Amino acid sequence: MELGGAWNPGSGTRLALPLRTAAEARHHLPSCARYFYWFQPVARLPTPAEWVTIRRTRVKEAVTTIWWLSKTDGAQADNRQVLKPYSKSMKRLLKDGYNPAMRPSQHEIGPHFQRDNGGDDYPRNILTVPNTRSYDDYLFRMPGRRPDDPSRALPAELARFLHPLLTKPGQQRRRPLRRQAT
Repeated sequence: MELGGAWNPGSGTRLALPLRTAAEARHHLPSCARYFYWFQPVARLPTPAEWVTIRRTRVKEAVTTIWWLSKTDGAQADNRQVLKPYSKSMKRLLKDGYNPAMRPSQHEIGPHFQRDNGGDDYPRNILTVPNTRSYDDYLFRMPGRRPDDPSRALPAELARFLHPLLTKPGQQRRRPLRRQAT
């Protein structure tokens, strides 16, 4: 669920409505499994404009919170479905090996780190996806979307990460990912 940011009218302060909405959703979906942070490196407008561009007392926003809520404490997911390819240096380490030892950080790097798991084992909850499209076929293929609809879909890249992570193979999403107009 992405609630979007909203501002109190005539003020450079955040509206608490998204937080209250999330709190209310917890009555129906009692577990918050994780927050994802969608980092948008470009294309965010400086809002609230008066406080960012004129008064200059706020900074431009670059992160949107996506809430992963679940009906149960054992939320289904499989992070192996969204592994990133290994870097060149990790591929070299897997091929050539390395000296297992205690690191300066006091982490002991043992032989189990040399196991090839098919990709970077630990997907992160910060998703860097630009939102620079004004026209995209993905937006217009969404069920029930009208051309004059002010809400926008989350970028397809977010859906390509979240869908395989949070569903079993072949399982369909119940609702399209939607972004509320802000």
